[in-house]
Amino acid sequence: MGHQLRDEAPSAYKNIRAVLRAQKDLVQVTRTLNPVLNYKGA
Repeated sequence: MGHQLRDEAPSAYKNIRAVLRAQKDLVQVTRTLNPVLNYKGA
């Protein structure tokens, strides 16, 4: 059986690309990182 990874509360986060577009005169994107795994202990 495979496990599906889910975000804890996906609706709590804004789209980072949209945020950066809105701030384009304040920031310069030099690198993009993609999360691989988010582990939270119980």
